[in-house]
Amino acid sequence: MIILLILTLCALISLGQVFLKTGLEKFGKLTPSDFFSRKIVEMIKEKNLVLGVVLYAISTLLWLIILSRAELSFAYPLVALSYLFGVIFAKIFLGESISLLRWVGAIIIILGVFFILKS
Repeated sequence: MIILLILTLCALISLGQVFLKTGLEKFGKLTPSDFFSRKIVEMIKEKNLVLGVVLYAISTLLWLIILSRAELSFAYPLVALSYLFGVIFAKIFLGESISLLRWVGAIIIILGVFFILKS
């Protein structure tokens, strides 16, 4: 059960990143001062940005449930699977080109998670 919760958490985090990225596309490169200008009002109105933040909020609540049921030293490293989800979702939803080196890195993360699951 805990593994399913963690996989759901990883998917929510990664989907949140996809929505944040797509929501930011129309704003270009941001600077810290943008968060203290009228641009922040436009950003708050951007539905994909809002959805990304909502997904992060839901994932935080899910994380609290996970922490109440599992040891931190077990659960937290498994959240690294969100990196794998992120690479896959970037390819699927954003059409990003993923280099071989990035795939190798994702496989190394999977191996690390495997070792943690076996402990």
